[in-house]
Amino acid sequence: MATIEAQRKTIARLEETVDQLTARVAELERRLGRNSGNSSLPPSSDTFVRPEKKPPVKSVKKRGRQPG
Repeated sequence: MATIEAQRKTIARLEETVDQLTARVAELERRLGRNSGNSSLPPSSDTFVRPEKKPPVKSVKKRGRQPG
Protein backbone atom coordinates (compact mmCIF):
# COMPACT_ATOMS: atom_id res chain seq x y z
CA MET A 1 0.00 0.00 0.00
CA ALA A 2 2.86 2.38 0.75
CA THR A 3 4.22 1.91 -2.77
CA ILE A 4 0.87 2.75 -4.34
CA GLU A 5 0.53 5.89 -2.22
CA ALA A 6 4.06 6.99 -3.15
CA GLN A 7 3.23 6.45 -6.83
CA ARG A 8 0.05 8.53 -6.48
CA LYS A 9 2.03 11.39 -4.96
CA THR A 10 4.62 11.15 -7.73
CA ILE A 11 1.93 11.14 -10.41
CA ALA A 12 0.22 14.16 -8.85
CA ARG A 13 3.53 16.03 -8.71
CA LEU A 14 4.31 15.15 -12.32
CA GLU A 15 0.85 16.23 -13.49
CA GLU A 16 1.37 19.58 -11.75
CA THR A 17 4.73 19.97 -13.48
CA VAL A 18 3.16 19.18 -16.86
CA ASP A 19 0.49 21.82 -16.26
CA GLN A 20 3.12 24.42 -15.34
CA LEU A 21 5.24 23.62 -18.39
CA THR A 22 2.22 23.70 -20.68
CA ALA A 23 1.34 27.17 -19.41
CA ARG A 24 4.94 28.31 -19.89
CA VAL A 25 5.05 27.03 -23.48
CA ALA A 26 1.78 28.83 -24.23
CA GLU A 27 3.18 32.09 -22.81
CA LEU A 28 6.40 31.77 -24.80
CA GLU A 29 4.49 31.05 -28.00
CA ARG A 30 2.32 34.11 -27.35
CA ARG A 31 5.44 36.26 -26.88
CA LEU A 32 7.02 34.85 -30.01
CA GLY A 33 4.00 35.89 -32.05
CA ARG A 34 4.22 39.53 -30.99
CA ASN A 35 5.70 42.17 -33.24
CA SER A 36 5.30 45.89 -33.84
CA GLY A 37 2.21 45.28 -35.97
CA ASN A 38 0.13 43.61 -33.28
CA SER A 39 1.47 45.17 -30.07
CA SER A 40 2.82 48.42 -28.69
CA LEU A 41 6.42 47.43 -29.40
CA PRO A 42 8.57 49.75 -31.52
CA PRO A 43 9.51 48.55 -35.02
CA SER A 44 13.16 48.36 -33.98
CA SER A 45 12.30 45.47 -31.66
CA ASP A 46 11.14 43.27 -34.54
CA THR A 47 13.58 40.44 -35.05
CA PHE A 48 13.46 39.41 -38.66
CA VAL A 49 15.88 36.94 -40.12
CA ARG A 50 17.65 38.33 -43.15
CA PRO A 51 17.79 36.02 -46.12
CA GLU A 52 21.23 34.77 -47.05
CA LYS A 53 22.77 36.53 -50.01
CA LYS A 54 23.54 34.37 -52.99
CA PRO A 55 27.08 34.64 -54.33
CA PRO A 56 27.29 36.72 -57.52
CA VAL A 57 27.14 34.82 -60.78
CA LYS A 58 30.44 34.98 -62.66
CA SER A 59 30.21 36.31 -66.18
CA VAL A 60 31.75 34.54 -69.15
CA LYS A 61 32.87 37.87 -70.66
CA LYS A 62 36.22 39.36 -69.83
CA ARG A 63 36.37 42.68 -68.07
CA GLY A 64 37.25 45.86 -69.92
CA ARG A 65 36.97 46.70 -73.60
CA GLN A 66 35.24 44.14 -75.72
CA PRO A 67 36.98 43.02 -78.92
CA GLY A 68 35.52 44.08 -82.25
